[in-house]
Amino acid sequence: METTSCVSVPRLQAAIRDSASLSHEGFSQIATLANLCLMGMKSRGNGLDSEDIVNTLTIIRSIAQKIDECIDYAAAEVGLSDGARVEE
Repeated sequence: METTSCVSVPRLQAAIRDSASLSHEGFSQIATLANLCLMGMKSRGNGLDSEDIVNTLTIIRSIAQKIDECIDYAAAEVGLSDGARVEE
């Protein structure tokens, strides 16, 4: 027999609000870095070298991983984890 637990609506709302806020902030950072990198690549003369591009992509990957971890944490806080099913 499966045991289920109820999560309060306010806790779910908080998890969604926190995940959305962190995601928006992280995606904004990623967009800013990508724009700066593109502008640097397009500029004539002093364009970015491959090391600058690698560093930018490394930072973007790190931000994306942090977003993923935060969303996973918020989901776990309300009883959901990777592979968990939500029944309607």
